[in-house]
Amino acid sequence: MKKIVQFALTSLIFSQIVLAGTEVNKIVCGENVENREVINPSDEFPNSLDRIYCLSSIKTDEAPTTVYHVWYYNGKEIAKVELPVNANSPSYRVWSSKKIIPSFTGDWKLVVEDKDGNVLGKKEFKVVKAEVNTEEEQSENNKSENQEKEE
Repeated sequence: MKKIVQFALTSLIFSQIVLAGTEVNKIVCGENVENREVINPSDEFPNSLDRIYCLSSIKTDEAPTTVYHVWYYNGKEIAKVELPVNANSPSYRVWSSKKIIPSFTGDWKLVVEDKDGNVLGKKEFKVVKAEVNTEEEQSENNKSENQEKEE
């Protein structure tokens, strides 16, 4: 009987250790965040966009704690944002953003890390050259074509 009680206590303690922690439910990137939801989510963004926002849904029973959004561009870390998680929740949402310069085309990755640097999740996306074809550009192109014809 004593062994059964010891086994039960050990199992209970072990299950509490396994259940404790912080996890990422999902990561979504888009053009903005409103009301804790991503606007225009995608895996590909034009380089004409001013900022890209990434939102992480965090499940934790360790609050208060901290997670980090680590932004990578073409394999190189370019930003690390500390984000507090203030409540135990099955879906606590945090987000960060990165300003996009038009030359920042290529492969991007957002990695979510816990306070100890453990990777909780990652999201890959691309920034591509924007296909800009505004009325102003079309007008300029037409003027150039007309000038060439006149010459």
